[in-house]
This record gives sequence, C-alpha cells and structure tokens, in this order.
Amino acid sequence: MNSVLRDPREEVSELHHEIVRVGNMFLKQVEKYSILELKEHDDPTYEDVAKAARLMSQLLEEIASIGVYGEERLASNAAQAALFMERMAIAISKCNQEALDVAVSELKGMALI
Repeated sequence: MNSVLRDPREEVSELHHEIVRVGNMFLKQVEKYSILELKEHDDPTYEDVAKAARLMSQLLEEIASIGVYGEERLASNAAQAALFMERMAIAISKCNQEALDVAVSELKGMALI
C-alpha cells in the first residue's frame, strides 16, 4: 500500500484558507443582497454555513493543541472568523440589520479576511 502522509501544517493551512474563503463569501453576499434576500437563502442557510465554519475552526484548534508549532495563530484567527460569521448568520435569521452591520464590521476588521 502506497500512502502519502501530508504535513499537518498543510492541513491546518488548507482548513484556515477555507474558513477565510467562507468569511469572504459572507462579506460579498452582504454587500450584494439585502438582509431579507439573505434570510431567504436556505440551501444551506447562513447559519448552517457558519456552524460548519465553527466546526472546522474547532478542528484547527485541536490540531494546534497537539503540538503543530506555530499554527495556534491560524486556529485562533479561524475561531474568531467563525464566531463573527455565526453572529452574522443570527442577525440574518432575525432580520436585525444593526447586529449584522456590527458583525460585518468585526469580520472585516480581521487581518486575514
């Protein structure tokens, strides 16, 4: 059997990149659509996508905690981005424009988004 083991740092980087990509998608969608149009999107919902981002960020935190040196920053950044995406999703589901604006500002303020 010929299996190739990947460097865990590559895996962490790819997961982090995916969370950043999703965060950027959230930001682009908010600029393009009204909150009512965003709420109507339901396959998947923004809450579903945000939950998936949170799960990926938790996986990153687990990987970083087992000693992949230097990846703690990426894990922390991913967790913060996932939290802001969850706040955006909740605001969308409640049609709360003010809360959405705050969450968008927080996500935009991140260094890697």
